[in-house]
Amino acid sequence: MRPPVKYAVIYGHREEYPVTSMCNFFKVSRNDYYGFVGRLTKPEKDTRTHMPMQWQKISSPSSKQNASTGTNPLLSPNQTI
Repeated sequence: MRPPVKYAVIYGHREEYPVTSMCNFFKVSRNDYYGFVGRLTKPEKDTRTHMPMQWQKISSPSSKQNASTGTNPLLSPNQTI
């Protein structure tokens, strides 16, 4: 049986049996098991929250170039694109 399958079985029975005993039984490391659990419960990354602030401003709807005037709110009033 592959380790991820063993980890899933241990995770499924963690409230019925001690995790240490199950890791010993399946001959897997507790550290690796808890790494598996950490990856299960880790929230997905939101790429927008990891973008530099300037990129967030550029990609927001309010910062789109004004089509009627040709100006961009991120530029100074004298600059145009």
